[in-house]
Amino acid sequence: MLTNRLLSAETTVAEEGFGSAIKNFFTELLYGGSDMQYENFSFGNQVVTYRMIILAVVFGLILASAVMIYKRKVLGKMVRELAKQGATDPERAKTLSSLGLSGSKMIVYSLKNGTLKRMLGCVERDGHNEKMRELIENSTNEKTKKKPVISDYIPHPETDRYYIHEDRVKDMVDLFSEKGSGIGGFTITVIFCIIAAAILFTLVPWFITLIDKTM
Repeated sequence: MLTNRLLSAETTVAEEGFGSAIKNFFTELLYGGSDMQYENFSFGNQVVTYRMIILAVVFGLILASAVMIYKRKVLGKMVRELAKQGATDPERAKTLSSLGLSGSKMIVYSLKNGTLKRMLGCVERDGHNEKMRELIENSTNEKTKKKPVISDYIPHPETDRYYIHEDRVKDMVDLFSEKGSGIGGFTITVIFCIIAAAILFTLVPWFITLIDKTM
């Protein structure tokens, strides 16, 4: 059966060209099985098929795994260095250059707009927020006093000093641990997702047929 499919694929490429063969492949991948006939269900000419849903979930899992590896491998360098050097309060805060990470554009971006900005303490930001809090408390305008302190500090990752809040050190180190974030783990995730999708491609029509017959 596999040999026949391979021969069929070769014939398609030879007769219709590589572009058409690729188009046919993805059409079959996304819409295959949607034209099966059921007494109580109809999937013909559907814009979204069950295969699309399965593939979307699989792609989401693979993407989430890739993002987790990125956070642990790239952003985790700063977290681990801060913990290693004991930067757990403002007095012992460190700059990127003192951590040996001043050349990392990904870390700089995260300190400006991403995960590290939200999760790490920053001495300069703390000072700015404290000044804002004092201005609000000393304001003669009652409406201004009731407003919450909103940090509008503009980060300067190249010169700002960063630290991990002492009560969050263990959680941060565990969250950004390199364990299980290698290429091997990612490859296993991809293979598992592909196998799961292939199994579901077979089980979903069978399950629908089973329900259809009992209705």
